[in-house]
Amino acid sequence: MFNFLVFSWALTFGLVPYQIDFVENKISEIDANRIATFAAIDFGVVAFDRLHVYTEIETFQYPNDTLTGFNPYRADYIFGIDFYINKNISVGMNHECDHPIISRSDFKPEYNYLSAETKLFVRIGSENNNP
Repeated sequence: MFNFLVFSWALTFGLVPYQIDFVENKISEIDANRIATFAAIDFGVVAFDRLHVYTEIETFQYPNDTLTGFNPYRADYIFGIDFYINKNISVGMNHECDHPIISRSDFKPEYNYLSAETKLFVRIGSENNNP
């Protein structure tokens, strides 16, 4: 079946009970004493059964001191594109960047870090990988 344009989306919610990062083999903990939650939304489009464009944003937050809301501290953004040459081979690009969120009145991030990566790839697999 030839699909001209198919949209997809999803919402995701969950807990992050343990957070740890390593910088030059040294542990860099964001906040070991608090459990964070996360929320994500993703959106994708498949056109002509060959082109898949997708994006996702995932935010992390702690409950605030009064437990009446949340203080966000990080947002991760993903953007990607896949072009399916045939049912078993695709080429694509994926970019992910992680940003601190300003959640204080002095407009300075509580946790100051930033990361990004861009991947160019050729994927070999069955057509079941095609969204």
